[in-house]
Amino acid sequence: MEKVVLITGAAQGLGRALSKEFLAKGWYVIATDIDDLSMAWMLDHKAAWVINMDVTSDGSVNSAFTRLSNAHIVLDLIINNAGIDCYFPLSEAPVDQFMQVFEINVFGGYRVNQTFLPIVRKPGGRIVHISSESLNLTMPFMPYPLSKKLVESYAKVLRIELHFSGI
Repeated sequence: MEKVVLITGAAQGLGRALSKEFLAKGWYVIATDIDDLSMAWMLDHKAAWVINMDVTSDGSVNSAFTRLSNAHIVLDLIINNAGIDCYFPLSEAPVDQFMQVFEINVFGGYRVNQTFLPIVRKPGGRIVHISSESLNLTMPFMPYPLSKKLVESYAKVLRIELHFSGI
């Protein structure tokens, strides 16, 4: 039986590269993104399922979960890759602009994990969060490293919590 991976932010960049690599290694790839047109190259691949999913929307994530759950999919791996990098003065930017970075980079993964946890293989399932070497940078105009610092801390705590369930 082939292994199954769900990848968020799979339309471009690292998410697209991860999708190609997992397909090449024989995994079944569930590629999710808000830009599903950029994932059209996977539509003809028998081991890929392209799903439009916005990690900032409970409804969108729940809809994707329902589709997978109804298809009796069990996930071996979740890769929380969806993310944005913006540059703006933290001292002047509207709160909404600052919150958007955290909504996608932090709470998106949190939302996906909470929603999809019931269909992650136990024991043996894995959850990966894509962080950044920039997390230790303290630079003006960059909320991205701040969000990735929180992602790293969250991932460490989640690992401890889920250890006892075999994930």
